[in-house]
Amino acid sequence: MENLIPLLYGFLAGVTVLIGAVAMYKAREKLKPGHLGVLQAIAGGILAYLALETGHGAAEYVESLAKPETFPDFVTASIITTAAYVITFLALAKGERLGLRAGMSPTYATALVIALALGVHNIGEGFAIAASLLAGAMASAVLFTMGFAIHNATEGFAIVGPLLGDRNARPR
Repeated sequence: MENLIPLLYGFLAGVTVLIGAVAMYKAREKLKPGHLGVLQAIAGGILAYLALETGHGAAEYVESLAKPETFPDFVTASIITTAAYVITFLALAKGERLGLRAGMSPTYATALVIALALGVHNIGEGFAIAASLLAGAMASAVLFTMGFAIHNATEGFAIVGPLLGDRNARPR
């Protein structure tokens, strides 16, 4: 049973993406477009805050490496980061092209790319939870799980966002 704890934490953190997506999709039937916009703006605000907070930490890391004595580490980190960005971008573009070639509407293809991108992003969240569990830091693992669960609901909003404007979209 102890081996299932990481899977349970990952499931709890990730299932809220589905909950957020279904809630936002169902909300389009009940809410006015302006109210949907408010929900999307709140979700965007949460994600922007997280991006800025993460960016601040990343800026500190880059500043610590951008010194003459750590210049080789800075170049190595820059190359790895750029390569990861380019590979991810190309993979997402390929996913979009495959979706369009398979007959998806542009609305669905956009939702697919957003879902794929957030799925790649959530791998890092899973690593954070796993690292906490491996280190024996149960409190951190629980807090990570709760924090990721809350913010992942807003990711569900982002996935469904392209479908909200397309009244013909009826995903199963």
